[in-house]
Amino acid sequence: MPSTSGREALEIEAGVLPIDLRIEEISIREIAKIQSKSIKEPIKQQLINYQEEIGHDIHITPMGKALCQSVEMEKETGININLIEPEFTYRLGETSRTKTTPSYWNRLGSSKSRTSEQKKLCITVMTKLIGNTANDQATAYTDGSCMGNPGPCGAGAIIYTEDSRPAIRLHRPVAQRGSILLAELVAIVMVLEFCILERLHNTITTLKIFSDSQSAVGLLTLNWAPKSYIDVIRDIKEHIEDLRTKGMEICILWTPGHANIQGNDEADLLAKQAAEEATQLLPKNNIITLQDVKQGAHKSVMLKWQRRWELSNTGRDLFEITPNVKNIPIFDYPTKKFFSIFIQLRTGYTTLNYYKQRTGQNTTDLCSCGTKETQQHYLTECPNYESYREEMYHQITKEIGIRKINTCTLLGRLDHENTEEYKRKLEIISAFISKTGRFDLPEQWRSLHVCSDAQASTSF
Repeated sequence: MPSTSGREALEIEAGVLPIDLRIEEISIREIAKIQSKSIKEPIKQQLINYQEEIGHDIHITPMGKALCQSVEMEKETGININLIEPEFTYRLGETSRTKTTPSYWNRLGSSKSRTSEQKKLCITVMTKLIGNTANDQATAYTDGSCMGNPGPCGAGAIIYTEDSRPAIRLHRPVAQRGSILLAELVAIVMVLEFCILERLHNTITTLKIFSDSQSAVGLLTLNWAPKSYIDVIRDIKEHIEDLRTKGMEICILWTPGHANIQGNDEADLLAKQAAEEATQLLPKNNIITLQDVKQGAHKSVMLKWQRRWELSNTGRDLFEITPNVKNIPIFDYPTKKFFSIFIQLRTGYTTLNYYKQRTGQNTTDLCSCGTKETQQHYLTECPNYESYREEMYHQITKEIGIRKINTCTLLGRLDHENTEEYKRKLEIISAFISKTGRFDLPEQWRSLHVCSDAQASTSF
């Protein structure tokens, strides 16, 4: 881009977050990490001291600025760093060699792509896992539900005992804003707490808990390293140890979800009911993780960047084509030179006469056809290039499927620019640019349209 181009347009075109917003994003994440630390940590003590004396600041400090920015994030996203879960600290006996996943996990498919044969296999596997039931054995199914992930989440569970008692159904709204993993873990907590409170260990010696969350089962039985919900995981392990000391053996196993397994289906319904009820919970029930803060900080600065771009007085040509900011770096395609021309056409900083006359490089802003030579005129209107344009439109319509062709659809960026369709569109436009001869191109690149046309002829 030329030296006269605006910084804001450069940031938008490059897909690079402005440096001040990037610093703000990192600051929020770091202040959240400090907030999650133990009170014994000196840096956490400094944060507490600062918060108590914040009203006495003459000049704002980096810590104070980060706290203010975290408050702004809360207003935008509802994520409060004061509710962040404590940092994970290892305890003796909590770390051991990671176990391998059971082989049946990979054989039963996913709920979205499971075949009829795999569904039959699910029933066979579950029958073997449940085994021969006896009066002193109980089987529980747990499930979590989340409306949004993150969003309102709830836990559901059903416990079957082998005596004459009816099945025990449990459900609990978990948080107004939480994840599906949190709900899955709380569902397991709910079963264990019920066993302790109702003293089921007096009559039950074995409890098998089936969860359809491989993540939850892996964290609890395969020693996967937890990155969040540390306290919930510890509660589960402590409850299991408590019940084992009282004579109840606990087995936590994975069950395939949505595989016509009655217990899992019932737990799913209970969890969905609980998630609906969770919409009424207060924010103080939320468990905020560092991952939540990471997502919230990014969303907060992206919203600021969007407002900044909408209110800016510069880069309005680019705004017409790219009204929404995207933190997605772009790459030169099909060549660096052609992509440079695309940038010129998007931003308006071109070698076309309209821009050159505005910047004093030319005495006229007219095209050789007698009309103002803007980007729109060059791409969609100029009669000098009509035959090339018709060919470009035909190829884009036929190969890419774009029917409404204008400056925005020709130059606009996509969320997923790595697709073959998008790359093909750039190749077709590059061929048009090459054929018009309006831009200064090295001789070897003028032959690009020959390759492009040959590719088009062999693709059908």
